Amino acid sequence: QNADAPTLIAFVKSANTASDLKLEAARLAERQGYITTDELATVYKAVTFSSAELQDVLNDASESAPAREYAKLYQAAAKSDVPAVRAEILAHMYDNARNNGDYGQIARLCAPLLEDVPINNDFAWFATDALAASIYSNDLERAGGWLSQAKASANAGNALEGRLIVLYPALALSGLEDTGATDGESATSTGLAVKPTPPLTETAPTSQAQAKHRARMDEWAEQQMARDDQVAARNDAELVYSLFAAFGIEVPEKLWDNLLVQPYVVSGAVPNAGVVHKLAQAARNNQRATVASLVVIANGGISADLQNPVSLGQSIAALHMVGLEGDARRIAVETIMENGL
Repeated sequence: QNADAPTLIAFVKSANTASDLKLEAARLAERQGYITTDELATVYKAVTFSSAELQDVLNDASESAPAREYAKLYQAAAKSDVPAVRAEILAHMYDNARNNGDYGQIARLCAPLLEDVPINNDFAWFATDALAASIYSNDLERAGGWLSQAKASANAGNALEGRLIVLYPALALSGLEDTGATDGESATSTGLAVKPTPPLTETAPTSQAQAKHRARMDEWAEQQMARDDQVAARNDAELVYSLFAAFGIEVPEKLWDNLLVQPYVVSGAVPNAGVVHKLAQAARNNQRATVASLVVIANGGISADLQNPVSLGQSIAALHMVGLEGDARRIAVETIMENGL
């Protein structure tokens, strides 16, 4: 768990590494960027499972190590030529990955397998799982198809509508939902402005997109308030609102007001004042390389429980300001989805 990059890579590459150790080393190495997702897939494919194990993979007891279970499920999904069976296995993998903190990795790993699952009403039950995984793997065309399917199938008798509300931040940040935001409004919310631009407000003329966005935000906030862990709910809200502000996506003022409760000062990985100052300066001067470097310095290597929403929002806004829009959105989307949103 605490091995450095050369050690993890050595475990993965060595022919003498015990199978379970190699699997876990590969899982950790890919998650930290030391090996590619294709290399992880090769390790998972190399494990031997019996035909009976693969055929009954959803009924078998869980493996002792997460990586071994992923390998078995991955092989079973890859070898299945029945889309319904493959979808069931993928749904199980995504669920396990969320619980283990590996969601991003499994979404990357299984992206090619997901392409063979048809987007139609027969797979409505799988629509939000496939939607989330497609967003994470940056296949926005496929994600759009699954979003349409999920919306068409959502009703009072299923959980699709609730899941779409949970996914709303990812949908908004990836551009799959029109929030009514206009380009250039992000700067005023972050202290990185080069010119004053009035932010969206609740008293401004309301477009249809803005009205839908505000209603969805109310629904999302209500879900957060209903969670058992209110500390985690507040942390998630801070993260989402800070990222929305970075892109000029409106956060209703009442939702910011809901965060004005004790503790007013929270712990987190805050970069030093020099980094914050230089990041803002580089963004104003359109210095892309400096901005990118300082974003890495401010956020690189920080675990999810230490991420500071304000710092992250400033970093995303800086990338956005210097024209690195795609990178900014990918970081924002991956961050919230890896946090379970």
